[in-house]
Amino acid sequence: MITGAVDIGGTKIAVGAIDSAGQLLARDETPTAAARGFEDAMERVTAMLERIRREINLPMRGVGIGCTGPVDPQRGTIGEVDFLPGWKGANPVTAYRDMVTSTFNGGDGIGSILIKATPLILAALAVAVPARAGLINVGGEGQLLVGGVAAMGTSLALGDRVPGTFALVLMIVAAMAAGAAWAAVAGVLRLAVGISESVTTLLLNYGSFARALAAFGLAPAN
Repeated sequence: MITGAVDIGGTKIAVGAIDSAGQLLARDETPTAAARGFEDAMERVTAMLERIRREINLPMRGVGIGCTGPVDPQRGTIGEVDFLPGWKGANPVTAYRDMVTSTFNGGDGIGSILIKATPLILAALAVAVPARAGLINVGGEGQLLVGGVAAMGTSLALGDRVPGTFALVLMIVAAMAAGAAWAAVAGVLRLAVGISESVTTLLLNYGSFARALAAFGLAPAN
């Protein structure tokens, strides 16, 4: 059984994964930055636990949290500590529960998850499918950005002249074609010059014109 361990200190927060024998399998840490607030710290802890879970590729059955300074044993809340200003009364367990319930119980929680996860899942297919053929495509990020820019450009070009459903289909087709064309550059270089696709697809991430458009404010506001 793998257990997550969180140690909240005055200067840094340490996170790790421990097996049933007490062996530390992986760890990570981040500055406490108490002035940024308790919620910000919990978000960073959650991200570190997820990175560790992916690193060890094993599920965590629970998380134990320790905090410097006084803790109310009945409520599990943090007491008043000079180097954790504004954290008095904060409860890490309640914070995690609220994060989960607000995500899945909100009116648009599931919809927001699907909206943000779907492009990432499809981009993962761009890695998995070539891998079955013995090819290494690490350019999913650039291909995703190029496809997004193509979809946006199609929407702007069509305006209100095309019905919504048909416009959406055209946007999807444009995104697929643009992403495929960007990936095809690596394919052409491999066939014509023999350059490894793992190198070219990686470099195309940084050479993506979508990054230039994002730099000029055409990326999503959030």
